[in-house]
Amino acid sequence: MTNEEKIFAAFHEAGHALLYYLLGYNIQSIIVDNAGSGRVNVNACTPTMQFTDETRLANSMTKFAYKCLSGYSAEYKYRKMRITGVPLFNSKNSNENDYNRLWIEMHNANKLINKNRYDLFWLYLMFQDTRKIIRGKHEWRAITELSNYIIQKNDLVIDGDVVDNIFDKHVESGTLLRKLSNNRNKINKQNSK
Repeated sequence: MTNEEKIFAAFHEAGHALLYYLLGYNIQSIIVDNAGSGRVNVNACTPTMQFTDETRLANSMTKFAYKCLSGYSAEYKYRKMRITGVPLFNSKNSNENDYNRLWIEMHNANKLINKNRYDLFWLYLMFQDTRKIIRGKHEWRAITELSNYIIQKNDLVIDGDVVDNIFDKHVESGTLLRKLSNNRNKINKQNSK
């Protein structure tokens, strides 16, 4: 892996980690391999695996989209700050990238509810929301500090406690989960009137 690939992978995985952290997940570790790929290890399942009703599915799909798109959003912000004209969706194995996992989940969710709710417009809105979260001043500082830690570390496995310690300086765990819950409660109150 080149130094540039390691930098992009670090920002990508730090973006994922931040969203998991903001959603209140317990991050076990972050792994960046020698090929420039990586993953954030958490206990999470896909929205359609836990389908009970449309309202819960919508909330789960939003969180899943944020988690999938956060790596690209962080990488996009970093690249846009440094260079232009580099494609973001360039995974060597397209079945294994975040975008395709989200696309498949969107298709599965639409089949479950027999509607076309999760379409390109929904995906666009989710990407815009995710970019807004990533661009927040405190959030970007957290991503940058974690990315720099990953880049400087020779060991390609970062312990979840290290991630928590870095993020704790900048943002509060679970804040996005509470915000989504408050938004959902407001919508439910409006719908019940």
